[in-house]
Amino acid sequence: FEYNDAWHPATDGGGPSLVIDDPYGERESWGDGASWRPSQFALGSPGIDETGDIDGLQRPGNANQDGRVDISDAVTVLRYLFLGSPAELPCGDGTVDDPANIMLLDHNGDSRIDLADGIGLLAYLFQGGSPPSAGVRCVPISGCPMLCVP
Repeated sequence: FEYNDAWHPATDGGGPSLVIDDPYGERESWGDGASWRPSQFALGSPGIDETGDIDGLQRPGNANQDGRVDISDAVTVLRYLFLGSPAELPCGDGTVDDPANIMLLDHNGDSRIDLADGIGLLAYLFQGGSPPSAGVRCVPISGCPMLCVP
């Protein structure tokens, strides 16, 4: 198919990428400008399915919600577990039992948030340990705020 960068001027240059509305639709429609739209993200969305509602893009492990995964995230998890501070985790109802927080902070993939997740994150950051079980790229997590741009 051929596309025309005049279909959506916002996608021509440093803005959002051009995204097909229905990637499962008829391939013949791909040559029609009406079948495309600008990405929901300023610099595009490689690896993210934009066909549905994108809710709460987060970087797995980002406990303190600063957009990065670093030592302060491991400290945030440990402080929450042992000191009750912060009073709430960033997603859903703010508890360790909330599915959104589990997806965000369950480093080892055992479906709970505990000491092993804080230690696992430290091992990943400083000793070449396993990455977060949900990966290292932005993922949609229902119940979390939209924080991460892929």
